[in-house]
Amino acid sequence: MKTTKTIELPVLKDVVVLGKEVPAKNELPPLLNELQAKALEQQIEHIVQKRLEVVLKKATDQAISDIKAHLDKMLPELIKATQ
Repeated sequence: MKTTKTIELPVLKDVVVLGKEVPAKNELPPLLNELQAKALEQQIEHIVQKRLEVVLKKATDQAISDIKAHLDKMLPELIKATQ
């Protein structure tokens, strides 16, 4: 039979204490260590890059369709003008 480890988890009364003062913002400890901050930064960059790629693809597709529509309209006139 395996022995299991008991993990004590903090409960709300351990975190919130009546009358406990909230420290000023500059006194708060950093929430993320350097490695976690770097990983978060990379994830944000990845998300932003993907969104930019989607926007660029949509803009490119729209520009191409506008150019094609313009050429479809103008090319017959240009061909007639050269003849």
